[in-house]
Amino acid sequence: MKKILQQWVPWIVVVLVFYLLFQKIPPSEIFETFSYVRLGPFIFYSLVYFLLMLVFDVVSLEWIFRRFVTHVGFVETLYMRGATYLLMLLNYNLAQGGMALYLRKTHQAPTFQTLGAIFLTGVVDLTLVFSFSFVAIFYGDVVYRGVSLRPFILNFGAVFYALVCMWFLFWFCHNTLFVKKLTRKWGLFQWVLNKKLFIAFREMEVRDLFMVMLLRLPLTLTIMFSVPFILHAFQSSVSFHHIFTYIPVVMFVGTLPITPAGMGTGQALMVDFFKGSLVGPAGLTAEQILFSSSLIWAFVNLVLKSIFGAYCLHKKSRHLFMPN
Repeated sequence: MKKILQQWVPWIVVVLVFYLLFQKIPPSEIFETFSYVRLGPFIFYSLVYFLLMLVFDVVSLEWIFRRFVTHVGFVETLYMRGATYLLMLLNYNLAQGGMALYLRKTHQAPTFQTLGAIFLTGVVDLTLVFSFSFVAIFYGDVVYRGVSLRPFILNFGAVFYALVCMWFLFWFCHNTLFVKKLTRKWGLFQWVLNKKLFIAFREMEVRDLFMVMLLRLPLTLTIMFSVPFILHAFQSSVSFHHIFTYIPVVMFVGTLPITPAGMGTGQALMVDFFKGSLVGPAGLTAEQILFSSSLIWAFVNLVLKSIFGAYCLHKKSRHLFMPN
């Protein structure tokens, strides 16, 4: 029952969010917005965005796997990551597991060791995204439907950074006498140290952490600064101030396991955050433009991932990504 709820509740939330959005912005208004799209720039921006995200993702994963798991090349990582895009359409965790299974079958890499390296990547991604959100509140107050989110972000940030710092400090100091005494006293710490899932953390040095952050940072920046280009294709714009203030919050909420790939929540927040500041063509409401642009952008990105994923899966046998 618990497993069923975990699988279906996020999709139920997606349906509910989109139902509420479509109640506010009917499909007829969405189609009306499409007539204002600059098709050439939109296609160009979509392709550039997809390629940048793909290259940055593959480059970072190649380095992370080579450092903590096994020797892989750029081309192999490209095909592996591309093939898991199809799995990602179904479930994000399924895609991560697909990479672990692939490396186990092709390189005899322990599954949990690969998952641990991916876990490290996820921790870094989450930290980077939240850091932009945290910095944004000092650049300007983040207001949602008249309510300031600054106190919440500040309080959450204090807890979040404390936990992240303690987590990494534990691994950087795990060979010290103090931590060794701690692990002997508390069995949980010894259990964590011995698990293959945490090999990447155990072997990581400070310079490795900074390298992972440096390699993953371009993905976060690409997502954030894609917004002006999306809106430009819809003959619209918002100020950089609003982008820097609100997009990190949208990104952070999108990383939370509320809905698959942040679907629904991202569109809803885009509408609420930017409807008062967007400048667009006459005859269209800000809600129409924001909802339509974010919706079609996400859809086109999914289509591109599906096409590329199918090509990569054709190049690599699909059984390599599936359990025996």
